[in-house]
Amino acid sequence: MMIAEATPSNSSPGPMPFEATQGLQDLVRAAQRGHRFAFESLWSQQAPRLKAILESMVCAQDAEDLLQEVALRAWRAIGTLEDPGRFTAWISTIARNLGRNALAARRGPRDTSIHDESVLAALSDPREPRSGPDAKDLIEDIRGLPRAYHRPLILKIFFELSGTEISQRTGLTPGSVRVNLCRGMKQLRERLQAEYSFA
Repeated sequence: MMIAEATPSNSSPGPMPFEATQGLQDLVRAAQRGHRFAFESLWSQQAPRLKAILESMVCAQDAEDLLQEVALRAWRAIGTLEDPGRFTAWISTIARNLGRNALAARRGPRDTSIHDESVLAALSDPREPRSGPDAKDLIEDIRGLPRAYHRPLILKIFFELSGTEISQRTGLTPGSVRVNLCRGMKQLRERLQAEYSFA
């Protein structure tokens, strides 16, 4: 996605050779100085993952619209990011918040009966040293499970939706959501324990 329409034409001091191998933090710092090409390089790295996050929450068309909004908000606010090393977590939060806002009108009463602290705890800050998985690793672990568990687990773990909300979002019956979450959480927990048993 090109962000020319979202960035002031006078904000970039001119084209710069931002190579794919340039470090994330260097690109963030350059984007914070107004280099549009640096931001576009960052965006090309992040957009597929952000789109997947949004598509797990809303329909494909809405995800496309929200993705444009993520780019615009991130470009406008990147100067406020104090730690360039937190860029991935920061822009992911923007996407998740926009996705949650899009779902807000559809939300019913929260159902907290389906909850697994051991898996939720695995979503600690991806920049902090630890023996568990970061969000990207956790998504890969979820994708290693049977397909029926993917979307319910992502909506539960990453977006903290209730069983009722997941049912409304996916079209699955509440019973199917409960079964998929229960079985999926069990299999995910077993995978995580096997992978991180050295901790």
